[in-house]
Amino acid sequence: MVATMFSISEESINKLERAAELVFAIVLGAICVSLFSDNVWRVFQSSDTAWLVKTGEYVLNHGLPATDLFSWTQPGKPWILYQWFFEVCLGFFYKVGGLWLTGLVGLFVFSLIYFWLLPISMATKGVKPVFIAGFLCLIVTPSWFWLRPQLFSFLLIIVFLRILEDFRINGLKRTLWLLPPLMILWANSHSFWFIGLILILSYFVHNLSQRSNKDRLTVLTIAALSAAAVFINPYAGEILPYNFGFVSRPEIAAIKELHPILLTEPLANLPLLLYFILTWSALIVGRLHVPSVGLWLSISGTVAALCCYRFAPLGVLLTWPYLSLVLSSWKFTSRENTEAPCGKRGALVLTVAPIVVASLVCLATYNSVFPYNKTVWFTHQYSNQGAIEFLKEHPELVKQMFCDDAAGCSMILENIGPVFIDTRFDFYGQDFSNQYRQCLYAQHGWQKLFQSWGIKSACVRNNAPLCFELKNSKQWKSLFDDGQYTVFVLVKTE
Repeated sequence: MVATMFSISEESINKLERAAELVFAIVLGAICVSLFSDNVWRVFQSSDTAWLVKTGEYVLNHGLPATDLFSWTQPGKPWILYQWFFEVCLGFFYKVGGLWLTGLVGLFVFSLIYFWLLPISMATKGVKPVFIAGFLCLIVTPSWFWLRPQLFSFLLIIVFLRILEDFRINGLKRTLWLLPPLMILWANSHSFWFIGLILILSYFVHNLSQRSNKDRLTVLTIAALSAAAVFINPYAGEILPYNFGFVSRPEIAAIKELHPILLTEPLANLPLLLYFILTWSALIVGRLHVPSVGLWLSISGTVAALCCYRFAPLGVLLTWPYLSLVLSSWKFTSRENTEAPCGKRGALVLTVAPIVVASLVCLATYNSVFPYNKTVWFTHQYSNQGAIEFLKEHPELVKQMFCDDAAGCSMILENIGPVFIDTRFDFYGQDFSNQYRQCLYAQHGWQKLFQSWGIKSACVRNNAPLCFELKNSKQWKSLFDDGQYTVFVLVKTE
């Protein structure tokens, strides 16, 4: 009798634990949806989207340009479109459905990563839903949402790690032969292609000694083809020094999103810091369940994320698979039965259901922020939409106009130009970028630079020091001011 009561009591406790886990998982899942929804507006936070879209549209209509398309300050300067394939994709969606459809597609890519690929990689290893949802709550940062080529890299990092982990665990498989063609796509879509090569070489070096001579030859062949794939682009070997030049360009280092996360909205990044603290605590305690290659990649990703705000997703992607391994090895974080229910049909449901959820959440939240029947515009802190509409009505003002980089991008999107500058700082170079900032911040000598360029008008955001200087100058007249941006015209020269 006592044994029976004890047995019933234990069973009841187990049921209560499972019920509590389910409730917490649902609550945390709702938080994930809320965090996703709260950040949807960031899809159009990056000004880069404008020139990326218009470049893709140009390539679709005319092919790859040899020189710059958009500026009047760099006439005839050669331009390397190192991410032309992604730009073409954006250009296609822009032609079909405008900026609204383009943003929806970009958000859909991240929704698949967030609500499907990351959760299912843990779920298939047997990690409990409550822990999956808990960690997902911590990783939402703005750079996941920006409509830029890095979205393509995020997807490929997940795919590469999935293929390479399968190779590490199960040996040589046909899926390894997908790596070289995927490297071709990567090298033509985003500068993070070097991460793909690092992943391949890291895993191959780690596993080479454990393979037979025949397998070694196959692995080395795939590695060589993957490395050679980088050169299959319109610029061949030119792409290497151009991409790696980003590391040494001072004008790139001045961009805020390339600063350490502790210096860029530290309070907003506390959840991400907590993710890394918890992840590394798990990796250290459960290090015996993590391959050495996983620890090396996790260290690299974490350092990159902490040192550079834009690289936060890289830190998550390069630690997530190995965090999954550790969580699946612990009894309190993993399910007892990791097999999918109901056989193949259940496995299909578990695969399709998250995709459906991701699609519905994506569409519903996106349409609530950017209604289909309304004009879609960039969600900068200082909106230039009013100023751009004004310039469309007065195109004569655009000739020899000084503009800030965000306004330049918006002018490109609306076919107002050519522009003084946009956000392609790598293209404009260090000297010109420094001169631009010298003027924008109204530093000593900005008037002489204006004269040397023959500036006759200006369009700058109201918080820029240059805006205050022009408003207080008798030589300049304000033609438009909506409290966000001001358009000036030169009325008197010295």
